Amino acid sequence: MVRKVEPPIPWELDGTIDLALYNVETGELNVVATGTNEVYYYPVKWDRDGTLTYEKHFINNEEIERLEYKK
Repeated sequence: MVRKVEPPIPWELDGTIDLALYNVETGELNVVATGTNEVYYYPVKWDRDGTLTYEKHFINNEEIERLEYKK
């Protein structure tokens, strides 16, 4: 999901990208993690039990956090 962010990110044309889950049956959009001009999120895997594993990448350094989301 693309969203405008202030201050703008120089290498992104339209803002930042949030990590979101979209239910095609109901049209429900659930934002899991909000991207900023300092971090972006990358999905890694989705387990059968519904757990989404994703990474938080920090733009100004090489730090990466591995996180989980379960609705």
